[in-house]
Amino acid sequence: MSKKMLLIGGSILLLALLGGGIYMYTAGTKTTKQPSPTVKTEQQTTVPTTQKVSPVEVPEKTNIADPTNIAFTTYTNEEEGISIDYPSDWNVAPGTSPTVVVFASSLQNANDSYQETVSVAVQDISASDLSLDEFSTQATNALSQYMENLQIMKQNNTELDGEPAKAILFSGTYPATDYLSETYQIYMVYDGYVYIITYTGVPDDFENLMPIVEKMVASFSF
Repeated sequence: MSKKMLLIGGSILLLALLGGGIYMYTAGTKTTKQPSPTVKTEQQTTVPTTQKVSPVEVPEKTNIADPTNIAFTTYTNEEEGISIDYPSDWNVAPGTSPTVVVFASSLQNANDSYQETVSVAVQDISASDLSLDEFSTQATNALSQYMENLQIMKQNNTELDGEPAKAILFSGTYPATDYLSETYQIYMVYDGYVYIITYTGVPDDFENLMPIVEKMVASFSF
């Protein structure tokens, strides 16, 4: 895997951890659908069965998205050595390092004011020699310093592309925002790099898109 060398630091680590929160879009500032030059497109019809991703439990709702009825496209970044499937009608935009890419959902109806986002970040943390457990502890501790009204609803062990990972579900108010957000995040430390997938949305719509996010996470490879 070809990587850019990044110096580890508290502010950079925090940006990587919470990158998804700063990419929440309003309908008035909707991103342009513009895949990067390294995006490959192919239709996906099945969910990979080799992944062991622990889903967030959601109640039965008639408006929860069904990923089996949605066309998916594969995003590939050869420089970072990653790929992930995403709904074909979602917007794609490059992120600000260490965030590699941001996917923004299409508006669900005429009253929908926000686009939920899924971001992927990759960061070199080899200088710190942090293990997955150590990174998880530091990241969780940083949340209370970074967010207002923080509530951690769930933390568990899981896998990302077959490797040990951590998952966390929390809500709170991000800096420079005045509304409550919910965030589901999975991160993995492998060979001196941390890989972070962050899903952020507003409470009213958050659960509706979880099946899609779970399929995206299950498709991730590096």
